[in-house]
Amino acid sequence: MKKTFTILSFITGITLNLMAQIPGNPIGGIIVKGGKNPGGSSIISLSGGITNPSSPTKQHAKINNGYAFGASIYVPLFAKGGNDNLAGKTEHFFSVGPNAGGEYFGSNKDYDISGFTPYNITGQSSSPSLATKGSGSPKVQGFKAELGVQSNFSFGRVTISPILNAAYLNLKQQAFAITQSNSVNGQNRDFNLYTQTETKTSGFAFVPKLRLAYFPGKLGVFVDGNYTIGPSLKNETTTFTPQGVADAKGFYSIDQMLTGSNIATVKSTKYNSLGFNFGLNLALGKSINEKGVKRTTTVPQTKSITEKAIKTPENRNETVKNPNKNCNEYTAPEILIPSDAAHIQIDNGRLVIRYKKSNALFLNYKILVWRENEGRKELIHEKIYPNNFNGTIEGLKLAKGKTENLTIQLQAIATENTDYPNIKGDKAAYQKANCTTFRNNGFSNTINISSNSNACSPEYSFNITKAECIEKGKIKVTGNYTITLPTATTGTLNLSAFTAEVNGNPVAISNATSNINPIPTGNIPSGIVQNFSFEIDGDAVCDQQLNIYYTVGSTIQCGPGTAPISNNILCVASYLKLPCCICNYCDKPENMSIKDISHSAGVAAGNNLNILQQISVGPKNISAITAELVSIKEFEVDEACKECRKKADGTINENEVYHFINSNTAQWATGSPMPASSGNSNNSFPAKILEWQTNSKGTIDFNLTLALPGTSSLSCCERHGQICIRYSFTDIECKTCNILVCYTY
Repeated sequence: MKKTFTILSFITGITLNLMAQIPGNPIGGIIVKGGKNPGGSSIISLSGGITNPSSPTKQHAKINNGYAFGASIYVPLFAKGGNDNLAGKTEHFFSVGPNAGGEYFGSNKDYDISGFTPYNITGQSSSPSLATKGSGSPKVQGFKAELGVQSNFSFGRVTISPILNAAYLNLKQQAFAITQSNSVNGQNRDFNLYTQTETKTSGFAFVPKLRLAYFPGKLGVFVDGNYTIGPSLKNETTTFTPQGVADAKGFYSIDQMLTGSNIATVKSTKYNSLGFNFGLNLALGKSINEKGVKRTTTVPQTKSITEKAIKTPENRNETVKNPNKNCNEYTAPEILIPSDAAHIQIDNGRLVIRYKKSNALFLNYKILVWRENEGRKELIHEKIYPNNFNGTIEGLKLAKGKTENLTIQLQAIATENTDYPNIKGDKAAYQKANCTTFRNNGFSNTINISSNSNACSPEYSFNITKAECIEKGKIKVTGNYTITLPTATTGTLNLSAFTAEVNGNPVAISNATSNINPIPTGNIPSGIVQNFSFEIDGDAVCDQQLNIYYTVGSTIQCGPGTAPISNNILCVASYLKLPCCICNYCDKPENMSIKDISHSAGVAAGNNLNILQQISVGPKNISAITAELVSIKEFEVDEACKECRKKADGTINENEVYHFINSNTAQWATGSPMPASSGNSNNSFPAKILEWQTNSKGTIDFNLTLALPGTSSLSCCERHGQICIRYSFTDIECKTCNILVCYTY
């Protein structure tokens, strides 16, 4: 299924860049003969797929994953075709109307028996075995009759369809038993540990869906996801328990097994199920966009899509706006103009530039280099570098000893986030890979430099070997370099303009060894390894890339009787991922301060525990809060006082015990009460975790309710214990800190 979505996403991107004149695509509000937009036609759909019931449905009703086959019809009653061109290629159409259909679903998957433990019996010849015995196939089957509303958003051949249907659901589940088999004293013995009678359920359901379709013609394909919120299933179950307790070895006698008890229970579970379908669409009749469509006529395009201008640095700066207002626009890179742009040394085809990165996360950089040739600019280098590009351009083919006038430009190119899985996104630069635009179309400024490649220049290597955390949040960087004069030459060497940068921003260095400070001419011996180290502040550079820029200077006499040649080569070395040296974000009050101001707990009516908690949190706004029940300790209580928790109607309700139940709120000092949502996967109560979404700080009051076990009505009976709750706060910087509070009742 994941592969299918990937293919359709790729098709969507290709479609949005095709010519509007393809049959089926409108041009400037004019209907094209030879085809219609299927998104505005009546559509018959046939599908097959899988069903995946929710965890409570699987656990309590014993309904497993299954299969589904369905059919539906969509009839648009209203459509609109505007002039909202997508990248100037296709017209955007919208339609809405009723959707009706049906679905048959079933499951014949074996029941999970891993949660059942057989009983060992004295005299057994081998360990007992478990098996499931049913009375029919398929084990589960049912159908849904659906009616609701569908809206289509069509982009050329691709249509996205949100659907909301009400449904009548009918389900039948065959009776079954989980049976233990033993050979005891030479006789075969079977005991039904768990039985469930035949279940028939019918009722109303809601079925939201999201469908993605592709129409190469009237016949198309689609994938969709849906979630069925159905009626309650009432299952009559019986659980077997041997008489008395096992012996010291954990065995029961055959008499204990034969006189054991069967406890009958009625379970009520909501039927909820996630579904995925793949199918075929058939568009019927004429497109609705031929009449009754509100549309604005636009001026047809006069240029063919094949007409492309040859871009040079002078005409690359036209910005094309993405009409999708939900897309994010990111900065273009910026090349920093070197102070000595009139004379840049190129070493063996390698040139280093310094630049500021785009603030997008998932991107590559295209490097363009032009050379001036007889008054014209000739493109001599075009290459794509990864997002950790440190400014080193390699492979420039320039003649030795000749001065060249070069023009350099960068372009940011968006990529998929899967290309860089190790990058951690943040809210400031979150990027939708298929919805990214850059200022100036991603093109940087251009710089013009005068460069040469001398016949003889020094050889050099510069390596950062380690970056490690030391005391007080500092990072110690160590490495080595070697600078060597060419063979059979004489001269002097020096190192200057040493600068450390993280993400294009200079960082201060301290405790540097003397051999990376500006070195006077003649003080660097040729061919000798120089070890160095320095320190930087580690607070704001966690997981970031470190670049070290430096200039290798030399004055070299290449041969007897020749004039000395001076070289100043800008170089760079990189360390891709600096360590994280902040011991604990939560230890610093300037990051987050959480204080327990007051709290109390008391037993309320209905065997519930009411908790009142006041907490102060800041200094940054809090975006999310959770309250998690992490510890429960019940003090000794007389057996006569213990009872099962029951609902108002007297039915047993043990699944609520030691859980939050509905009606839990949090309230900022200047706000209104905020109801909690459940941390369960199905967002229902009872729950062990509560969640709130917010955007505030200061003092917050919690009013929470937990369910306690049942207690006898005898006047001498009370329950006492201790419950601990962890309150976690996530600030707007996506950092989470917590406080643990325990309550005695």
